[in-house]
Amino acid sequence: MVSKGKPLFIDATVFMGMHSRFEALRWQSLTIMSQNFGRRVHMSLEQVGQCDDIVWGYPRHIQDNYYPFMDCLHSEMDIKRIPYGRHDLLLASDILECDDQLSPSNALQLAQVMNHDGILATHDPLLTKAKVSSECFLKFPEFPKSEEEISGKPGTDRLFNDDIDCLYSRSRCLVH
Repeated sequence: MVSKGKPLFIDATVFMGMHSRFEALRWQSLTIMSQNFGRRVHMSLEQVGQCDDIVWGYPRHIQDNYYPFMDCLHSEMDIKRIPYGRHDLLLASDILECDDQLSPSNALQLAQVMNHDGILATHDPLLTKAKVSSECFLKFPEFPKSEEEISGKPGTDRLFNDDIDCLYSRSRCLVH
């Protein structure tokens, strides 16, 4: 599941989705992250901050078990963290004029993806219902319906590498 040559953007819903209490969402997030482990993905600095904001809401002992995974994944996976630019602000303003259901943060995220001719992996229902081209969004795989279909999928095989997989197991104490 790659983005057909377009830059792949992930957001906090996908990154934190790897620790979702909902199995289908967790499986989809792990699929996106593990299948793209060997290639560059993009994430806005704001989305990285949203992940931190979520984790900081948990008790310190959970943070201490979670952060080694996040730190190593950000270090070993080619995640290009990028700020919003002036062109993102301008397009976000146009997006907000066309779609009053979106927050400024949502509009900036979409504008950044569109300005980079990218594709966004998100679980945010407001974003996926935005009045923009559906070609901006990555289609998630259907969640397997049986144990046979799950075989060889995230959760049953190696996800990233031995070290990060070990840290991921430890980080599973955080359930979002």
